[in-house]
Amino acid sequence: MKKKWILCTLLALSILMGVFPVPVSAAETTSAPTESYVPPTETVPDPDATVPVSDAPFGSVSQLYGCRTIDGEKPLGGSDRRLEGAQAAFVYEVNTQTVVYAYNPDLELRPGALSKIVTALIAIERCNMDDVVVVSSRNISRLPAGSINKNLKEAEEVTVGDLVYCLILEQANDAAIAIAEHIAGNMTAFVELMNQRVKEMGCSHTEFANVHGLDNADQHTTARDMAKIVTAAIQNETFREVFGTVSYTVPATNRSEERNLLTTNYLIDNHILQVYMDEKVTGGMQTYVSAASGAGLVCTAKSRDEKMNYVMVVLGCPRTYTERGTVEKYGNYDDMQDLLQYIFNNFKINRVLYEGQAFEQFPVIGGESDVVAEVQVNIDSILPVNAHMENLIREFDIIGGPTAPIEKGQKIGTMQLWYRESCLMEAELFAMEAVKSSDNSGLSIRGLTTGSNDSSGWGKVVWIVCLVIIVPVVGYLVINSYLRQRRRAQRRRRRAGRRRSQ
Repeated sequence: MKKKWILCTLLALSILMGVFPVPVSAAETTSAPTESYVPPTETVPDPDATVPVSDAPFGSVSQLYGCRTIDGEKPLGGSDRRLEGAQAAFVYEVNTQTVVYAYNPDLELRPGALSKIVTALIAIERCNMDDVVVVSSRNISRLPAGSINKNLKEAEEVTVGDLVYCLILEQANDAAIAIAEHIAGNMTAFVELMNQRVKEMGCSHTEFANVHGLDNADQHTTARDMAKIVTAAIQNETFREVFGTVSYTVPATNRSEERNLLTTNYLIDNHILQVYMDEKVTGGMQTYVSAASGAGLVCTAKSRDEKMNYVMVVLGCPRTYTERGTVEKYGNYDDMQDLLQYIFNNFKINRVLYEGQAFEQFPVIGGESDVVAEVQVNIDSILPVNAHMENLIREFDIIGGPTAPIEKGQKIGTMQLWYRESCLMEAELFAMEAVKSSDNSGLSIRGLTTGSNDSSGWGKVVWIVCLVIIVPVVGYLVINSYLRQRRRAQRRRRRAGRRRSQ
């Protein structure tokens, strides 16, 4: 009776096992990936940021949490104070769109003569350099007392190009007024053009109140905005040429002899001061606003291989004088010299992503294999000189699983590349090869009602036969063998008992 009960129990268990799915092989099991696959990293982005990294849309992470684009909030080299006197500093690499260093980048300060960069750019963009400007009497009467000028005379005919050189090389205020009246009719209308133009550049903290930049409480800019202005201006070939010119001769006019101009940018010329000249500097302009506002300086610089093209800004640098009234320490040039040395000694350019570069394999829901992700762009970035590719941290965000089937070249997600606390860049990920759907999702008795006529259906039948027939038979044989051994043991014990009783 007991034997029959055991056999019935085994038969019932085998039937129940057949009802539940059994994988055909380990290779056909696929664990469903999570919605967003992100490997563990050693970097934790700034927790004080207003938008969590996970919520930031693609393309904004490297700006909000990194150094990519001129609006990057996390400079690669940090934001600690490195300069002795500057109230604000900004370093931007144009080719890779990397903010390398920033200190108080959005602090509003007086632009001074740096306003003339916008005046000159508008003149170049709106006029031909050979256009003739007739200097009016109003131009002369509106010169601020004691301001720098080139002694333009009433009714003097000067080309726009000559005025631009006067403006950039020697910061001539009468040249700025002549340009403004020629283009806009009056200075007020030209100031509106200036403010409109910088807004187009993305400057949100810059406001001009006059065309020459002489100290005015109503005008201000920032180190970041000045970098935006210079970056936009040097895209113009004519401006770039003027910006890097050391000397220029204004030909004689109907009212004046020729005028010889010499740049006040001591980074590209050593005729006045030799200590500051730097061969890497390709252009620039300086200003001294006041004792309270300090001196400023913007410059462009290139590496020897010309792979790195920098725009650098320092603002609010203190300037000291001797008892005789001569300059003892320029401030802006000293800080810029230190900044140039720091940047070119500590940073390099590297290709961090290659077109066709393969990354991790990601599991595919319902797929017969994993999908290999690749990028389809070449991306360079500035990196510290001691950084290696293994120092970079990659974070992945895979779209919707992913789920099979996947076509070759199909977008499957995005990636972020981090160096310490700064996101260097973002890139889209694509499938390197196609992934087909898998037909073997599991085995169940219910599945036989909807099964196909291929070989996989016969495999399911074989498994059911094994479970329903072979398992009970094997179980029966094992139990039967156990019971026989038990009976034999009982017989031996009884015989031994009889012998002892005799």
